Amino acid sequence: MFPEFECFPERIRSVSAPYLLRVYRLGLTTDLIRSCYGLTTEQVRTSYGVAAEL
Repeated sequence: MFPEFECFPERIRSVSAPYLLRVYRLGLTTDLIRSCYGLTTEQVRTSYGVAAEL
């Protein structure tokens, strides 16, 4: 669906919070981010400053 958002763990480590917010706005949920990248919601929030509600 969004080929540029394939699950590559090394990619999420180098992305910014605005990028993650863009991913979310395109319809990818925190659950998908967590399952793809093995991060917990807390890790996503801490690492990227993304709100828990995301």
